[in-house]
Amino acid sequence: MENFNGLFDLTLVSKNSFEIARLSKYSVLREGRKKVYFNDEFYKFVLINDKPFVGNIRTYTITGEPLIDIAVPVKDKYTGKIWAILKATFSG
Repeated sequence: MENFNGLFDLTLVSKNSFEIARLSKYSVLREGRKKVYFNDEFYKFVLINDKPFVGNIRTYTITGEPLIDIAVPVKDKYTGKIWAILKATFSG
């Protein structure tokens, strides 16, 4: 992700909280090591409110980079129901 200025991590999460796909600046993700996001703040917020989520700024402990999460609902074209959540983590 060298050309993704500011993009730290991009994750697609199913409405059932399971990771569908993930692209990350610092780690290689292997099949079978997918995360469950059931208790994550962004996941709960988007499902309950059906609105985008903007998290608080935090620090990545390894590099000291400031990070922020933004998550949006991905909706079914025909029903308008949430199909998944797209979460992006930005660094700066």
